[in-house]
Amino acid sequence: MASDTTLSEDAPAATAEAPAGVDAASSGDRWWRWAAIVSVVLTFATYVAVAAFTATAPRTPWDEIGVLQMARLISGDGNVTPMAGSGYYPGWSFAMAPLWWITHNPVTLYHLAIGEVILFAMLTLWPLTLIGRHLGLGRYQAVVVASIVSILPARSVHADYVLSETFLMFWIAWVVVAVFAYSKRPTVLGAVLVAAASSAAYLTHTRALAVMATAAIWFVLLG
Repeated sequence: MASDTTLSEDAPAATAEAPAGVDAASSGDRWWRWAAIVSVVLTFATYVAVAAFTATAPRTPWDEIGVLQMARLISGDGNVTPMAGSGYYPGWSFAMAPLWWITHNPVTLYHLAIGEVILFAMLTLWPLTLIGRHLGLGRYQAVVVASIVSILPARSVHADYVLSETFLMFWIAWVVVAVFAYSKRPTVLGAVLVAAASSAAYLTHTRALAVMATAAIWFVLLG
């Protein structure tokens, strides 16, 4: 009976300690969840604020006007002034082409294009979060880190221009996600996804040629 009494007295103490640990973990998880929500809102607010600062009209010939005119041509509008020079690759222009089906008003079109820049900046949080998860961060922690990366001036300044860099970053982030997935479980589909994301990045900007070359060498070495 004494031993039974001892066990019965110890049992509540043991069960009393478990909820305390659970509550602490739950509290920490709740904190990171709110931090993730706030960080995403701050990211969006930052991009909108930067865009509202001076993003009223194109200011660079090839970086903005070139890709906008290319988008107009891709949309099916043949009334495009011939342009000479190297310019940019058409990936970003393909993404903006539908805007020309909505309006031909220069001011409205530019504002819609800036909106698309912000849209892809926010969508890039998704692959950046997946990268953070692969590196060992918790779900909400990864969102916070992805938001911090996106708010950095080197990224958020692009909300002030209709440049291809935001679209390029979107695809490069997916290249990294695809590479991580393939390295963890090599499959034909995984290889196709790496190749597709790399190709989309290269179609957006010539700088991504280095990404394609790196992916190709990586595949050769793995083989």
